[in-house]
Amino acid sequence: MSTESASSWERVPSDYDIVSSPTDSLSRADSPSDFSTEIQTEIDEPEIQIAQALPLHSSKIVLQPSKEQPIFSTVQKAPVLDPYAMEWKDALNDLSMLTNEMIEETPFSKMQWRMIMLCFIGGVADGIELMCISFVLPHIRCTFGLSAVENSLLSAVGFIGLLVGGLGWGSIGDAFGRSATLSMCMAVNGIFGILTAFSTSYFSIILCRFMAGVGIGGSGLLFTYVSEIAPKRRVGFYLSILATSWMLANVLASVLAYFILPIELVIGSWRIFITLCTLPAIFSSILFLTAPESPCWLASQGRVTDVISSLVFFFPQKSFKPFKTLQPYEKLSASSPSLTSFIFKLNLSSSFNQLLTQHLISRTVPLWVINFCISFGFYGLSLWLPTIYAKMESAPEESFCEVISNTTSRFGCTNMDKKQYVDSLLFAFIQFPGNLVTMYCLDKVGPRKILSVSLLFNALVTLCLLYSGSAWQSFCLSIVFSASSVFCWNALNVANTSLIPVRVRSFATGSFNASNRLGGLFGSLLIGVFIESGCGYSVLSLFTMLILGAICSTLLPKS
Repeated sequence: MSTESASSWERVPSDYDIVSSPTDSLSRADSPSDFSTEIQTEIDEPEIQIAQALPLHSSKIVLQPSKEQPIFSTVQKAPVLDPYAMEWKDALNDLSMLTNEMIEETPFSKMQWRMIMLCFIGGVADGIELMCISFVLPHIRCTFGLSAVENSLLSAVGFIGLLVGGLGWGSIGDAFGRSATLSMCMAVNGIFGILTAFSTSYFSIILCRFMAGVGIGGSGLLFTYVSEIAPKRRVGFYLSILATSWMLANVLASVLAYFILPIELVIGSWRIFITLCTLPAIFSSILFLTAPESPCWLASQGRVTDVISSLVFFFPQKSFKPFKTLQPYEKLSASSPSLTSFIFKLNLSSSFNQLLTQHLISRTVPLWVINFCISFGFYGLSLWLPTIYAKMESAPEESFCEVISNTTSRFGCTNMDKKQYVDSLLFAFIQFPGNLVTMYCLDKVGPRKILSVSLLFNALVTLCLLYSGSAWQSFCLSIVFSASSVFCWNALNVANTSLIPVRVRSFATGSFNASNRLGGLFGSLLIGVFIESGCGYSVLSLFTMLILGAICSTLLPKS
């Protein structure tokens, strides 16, 4: 070939050409933004395309740019290996490891205790707001003249809101952080709780209870936050402390009901009662505005500077030199989207897909079933106990099934016996010993064994209600049921958080809470229907669900 002919050929770049060498990439490690710009510039340069050749009989071949589709357009580009991006992934893992090591190895600080106490107050706020409706159901029924079905819907609509809130707040918590999301959901709970007290119609109460339930749906983030600021070796201890807040909420609700609800007021004493039960949520919402973000969540987002700031809040005396060496990589971390754009682009299916991967599906599916079954059994019985106790006080010689099979004509709207609130107080306070036991044995025994044994025991206690011969026997069995339920709930709280990775923990906890509330919804509706017609089917359904939960708990990992 002649020199002239040879010079007319130009080398076509190969798909396997090295765009940037590892040494060049590493030399630019101090300026990641410049590096990424250079790479993008090189990739975006127009490719030299194969020209249309002259006819074969031509003595000279000339290559010219083609306006037609290049023949290489169907060939997939080989990925460009970016050593700096690979280093960034390693740096992200190192950041999470350093954060966990500091939390594990540093003695528990005063600031960690303060945040646990703040979450404890938040738990009291959510618990008292959720349980207050069970005390005012008879009063609202008398005020608006509701039927048993309408009363059941009023107790169930809150669980519908809890279901929606659990999924929504869980996704927001994974995108925007734990503390900010907790402040928002507490505010929603408090605002619509107060609006419930000023409702003038059945429809407005239904709407407000639904929205208050949406706010309470974010309560699972309390357990997520505590699990991420506490050392893993004692996470069961600290989560059991947090779970005690629900017992205290029940005690406070019973005490307030004892002193306020029997008072006859023109505006209705139940409105004052609901207003007082809502105040802790407003208070918690303000306090969470000052709470530091979870360092583990910040580490999963690659926000090195924010991780240091959060850990300084908890451990001001520690050295953070290893963290500062990772700060040059922080420029490549993804920024959080705006709340508005996130809500409009919310895709729950992708979040669920992360929980259904091969690694997590063996944990998430059993936990969904267990949450449903426990809530079905516990809320299905406990939300109606104040009404059942009121009937028991009027007929102490009757059995459990005889009491709830009677019509409500005997249960009037005036002169309600205050002893029913004492019964509810004992039902709540009996949970305290169980909380103490789980504080010290949960980390040693593990949640799986405690869940399976306590669920089986609760199922047997529920079945015994069918054979109780008097109100006193029924009351004692309900007390035993309450005491043993604590073991179920505390073990479940540990399993819901500790078995799921940080990156999807908030949404996973929210989905578990949604399943939990769905069980409570069906349980409260079922008991509400049978409260007027009998107890055989309802008690057997509670027994079946608790047995199913015990079976599924054996499928969880041992640790």
